[in-house]
Amino acid sequence: MKKYEEVFILSYGCDLDHSNIDYLVKERLLPFSHWHNNKTPKETAICVRYEAFDINPKKHKQLYLDINFILIKQD
Repeated sequence: MKKYEEVFILSYGCDLDHSNIDYLVKERLLPFSHWHNNKTPKETAICVRYEAFDINPKKHKQLYLDINFILIKQD
């Protein structure tokens, strides 16, 4: 497997704003990910690891999120 520069983002708290987390993942990370657009990662690709922990189980069904994205520069 190819080695990429890595960036780690962690969101931790109680009653996180899950609509903003969804927006970050779906609109800002996923469109540039090679898994979404089937482009081959290049030397300029970077791996973004995003984790979110919400400690309030009464408010949200998804309390833990762990996703890795290989982001590539759009040509």
